[in-house]
Amino acid sequence: MIPLAASMGYLLDIARQSISALRDNRLRSLLSIAGIAIGIVAVIAIGTVSSGGRHLVFSELQTFGLKSVWVVRDYQDKDPHRSVRRGTGIDNGDVAAIGPGCCPSVRRLTPVVTETRQRLVVRVGNRYANASVLGVGAEYFAINNDSFVAGRGLRMEDDSRRRHVAVIGRDVERELFGAARSAVGSDIRVGHDKYTVVGVLRAQDRGGSVVFVASKNVSD
Repeated sequence: MIPLAASMGYLLDIARQSISALRDNRLRSLLSIAGIAIGIVAVIAIGTVSSGGRHLVFSELQTFGLKSVWVVRDYQDKDPHRSVRRGTGIDNGDVAAIGPGCCPSVRRLTPVVTETRQRLVVRVGNRYANASVLGVGAEYFAINNDSFVAGRGLRMEDDSRRRHVAVIGRDVERELFGAARSAVGSDIRVGHDKYTVVGVLRAQDRGGSVVFVASKNVSD
């Protein structure tokens, strides 16, 4: 067994030799240290970018609901002689059949109705908004993890009583009412119909401004 004093002597001798070698090969030592430092920085940078990218993708997916399933029609039928049903091919009976109570895994369900024949003009007086219009059910905003800066979302009775109410985004609110005025409680024109704004959504990046109106009827 080597005594402690002898062990310390060996360590000091090794340290002196290492320092002497570094002093005699300064350029090589500097390059080695620089290589190690660059390698460490590169690993940290890659880890940071990867973590940031995962967070960005996860955040984007969250805006559409990580546990959501969207059913849409595939219009890529190339046979001109085949009889194709108009619209989405989904009707109210289909929605009722796959609603809550059908499957334990289905907690919420909403139709999404779009106007494909013409673009509806959204306006207040002489102010216009460049927005799409979607007819949705009361569960739509919970499915999409939406939150509100003012007002409320759509309710079941809005559907059942066919109320002319709408939910708009912040961009549409600014375009129609300006930055200082709240849109909740005000009326807007969607096409030829008048709707009362009941809620304003917090902004989310979904590729455009949208006006949501109450609709439980699915286009067939």
